[in-house]
Amino acid sequence: MAIPNEKLQQLLQEISSKAAFAEQQLNIVRAQIASKKREERKLQLSNKELSDLPSLTPVYDGVGKMYVGMDERNIVLSKKEI
Repeated sequence: MAIPNEKLQQLLQEISSKAAFAEQQLNIVRAQIASKKREERKLQLSNKELSDLPSLTPVYDGVGKMYVGMDERNIVLSKKEI
């Protein structure tokens, strides 16, 4: 009851294509994880810098091509929502 060579070749090709697709998906997920980690690090640094400022320091947040004066707590909250 041996499996014919043609069937084995077809099965091998199918498994190879699935493995290649899985590898591509894995690389995409790894890139997304790295991007999220970079974004998280930027947010942590921003929060640290904001927390180190004196309470009466004027703070501005970028909105499109301009900056808007905001309360420090509002900026921290808006960055946490991202």
